[in-house]
This record gives sequence, structure tokens and C-alpha cells, in this order.
Amino acid sequence: MIKVEEVIGELLLHHTCVIIPDFGGFVAKSISAKVDKERGSIFPPSKQLLFNKHLIANDGLLISEFSTQNKLSFVDSENHVSEFVKAIKETLKNFRQCTLPKIGTFYLDEEGNINFEQDRYFNFLLSAYGLSQVQFVANPIATEEKETIKVEEPITELKTVKRNLWKYAAAACFLPLAFYSIWIPVKSDVIQSGLISYKDFNPFYKKEAGSYTKQPLRIKSLSVNGSDNFQEKITTTENSDLGSYMLTNDKSVFVERQEEVLPETQSTENPINPKAVKLSTENQNSVKRFEYVVGCFANQSNADNFKVKLQNEGFQVRLNSAGSLIRVIVGGARSMDSLQVIISKANALGYQGWILKN
Repeated sequence: MIKVEEVIGELLLHHTCVIIPDFGGFVAKSISAKVDKERGSIFPPSKQLLFNKHLIANDGLLISEFSTQNKLSFVDSENHVSEFVKAIKETLKNFRQCTLPKIGTFYLDEEGNINFEQDRYFNFLLSAYGLSQVQFVANPIATEEKETIKVEEPITELKTVKRNLWKYAAAACFLPLAFYSIWIPVKSDVIQSGLISYKDFNPFYKKEAGSYTKQPLRIKSLSVNGSDNFQEKITTTENSDLGSYMLTNDKSVFVERQEEVLPETQSTENPINPKAVKLSTENQNSVKRFEYVVGCFANQSNADNFKVKLQNEGFQVRLNSAGSLIRVIVGGARSMDSLQVIISKANALGYQGWILKN
């Protein structure tokens, strides 16, 4: 009886696809001749076999050929092929590889997949039947000998001279810089003055000491008539402690404005003028004043306790009654710019308030 593997080999000579039912199929591909120059071999055209484990559907080709060659029924041939497939699977399971003569070797990899390696010594291509591998000896490639030109050593004397010239030039530039780097801080006061003059770079320049002569200062005396009121001639601006006094028509000086202070006691010879006192009080009250209020209380004890707390933190606290409420004021000023200092200090300590304009 002709074996199943022999029938498979005969089918691969005439067909490009041969399927082994329930195992896999062979797919044949023709490849041309090739030359391996390194090994000195010429390989004839051949048919390359690829194994596909997914081609398991029975197309009837293998069973029909086996039945014809062995003169068996189709059912008996199918049983023989099934036994052949079981034998291959059992061999792979036990020995992890199985070889089919003239076809190739099946083996299992580490993941349990079936791989196939074709037999290199049998050619399934009928057009190249009988042709075998040819060995030859490759002739060495003749290499042209290039004419070597001997290059004479260059004359280095000129280069040496040029290098020496560069050294002399560098030294000539470095020496003056080194000299002046010592001369300037030692022989001149350039470091103390913070200024550099071109004369400091001259080693022969000697700085002369300056000579000074005392001159009398003449101050022109300013006479003010006793009948004129000096304070009345001072021009002031609103919310300012400075005033401008006109010396002449085109010259003026700034003077501090003196507020009129009423004496506590006066002699009986110079009685207090009630109209003057009333006018002075009205002028003082007309000056605008800004105060910063940080709290209002209806209870006097709560206002007193808050006042003590603010005084301990450095504020000049004043209590002011406004109807049924008691205002807690941490300071005041004549201008908003001066009041900003008090506001910033209060805000930094966490006190938020509002501005009271008097």
C-alpha cells in the first residue's frame, strides 16, 4: 500500500495547494534560480512550500488520490488519512517534532504552535526536476594597484616664524594691559572716585591738589516793617503746612505756616477780643480733617474694651459719639495721602473701616 505522505509528495509535484484534512494545508510558490557568491553556490529554480494551519477543510483531493492509487473506497481512504493525522499529532505531542520524507519537518514552538521547515534536498518543481545545487570557485576580483605618490614633508620653518610673531604680538598687547591694571588702582584715586579719566592711563601725569580760599558770605538782610503783618503775606494752599512769602515781585520763599495760638491768660491791660477768638475758632474748624473709623458700638463698655486693644497695638484711638452709636477712630490726617498710612497699618492688622470727613 502506498503511504499517505508519498501521496502528498506526488500531489505537490502537480498542484500548488494540497490540504491535509483536520491538520493544515501546503501552499506552493515558485522561486527563480539564485547565486550565492560568498559560498560559491548556484541554486536551481524550485518550489517553496508554506504551511498554513488554518487550511483544514477537506477538499477531497488527498483522499481521492489515495483511493485511486491504493484502489480503495472513499470511506476506507478517509479512515486511513484520519489515522495518519492522528499519528502526526501524537508524535508532535510526545516528541515535539515530526518529519515527512521529501516534504519537511513539523515542530512545536514554545507557545505550542505548529511550524514547518521544508526539505532542502528535494525539489518539487517539475521544470527543474533533476537539477541540483552547483558549486564553483569564485575568481578573486583583480584590484588595480593605485600609484602611490610620496608627499614630501612641508617646510615648517615658515610656520614656526609666523607662530613666533603671534607670540610676540600677544605679549606686546598683554604687557601694557598688565601694567595699567596695577598702575590705575595704585597711583590714582579712580577706585575711590568711581570715575575713570583718560589721564589715569598716563603714567607721567600727576594730579595736583586743589587749593581753596575762604570767601565771606554776604547775606542780604530782610527788613520787615513792624506795621506789616508777616503771617498775612504768606500765601497758603488748602491742607498744606507750607506757605509762599513774596520777597519781591519776582522772588518768593517757602516758609512754615504758624497757626495763631491764643494765650491761656492775658493781662487786664490787653483784654481778649471775643470777636477775634470767635474768628480764630471758625478758621480752625473750617480746616478739613479725615479720620478712619474701624468700629461702631451701642455699648460704652464694648467701645472702651476695643479702644484698649487698639491702643496696645500702637494706635492713637479716639471715641466719638454719633447719636446712639459710639465711633472708634484710630487716627486722622489733614489730607487723604497722609491718612493712607493709618489705613494701611489698620488693614495689615485685619481692621477694615471707613473714612469720616469732618
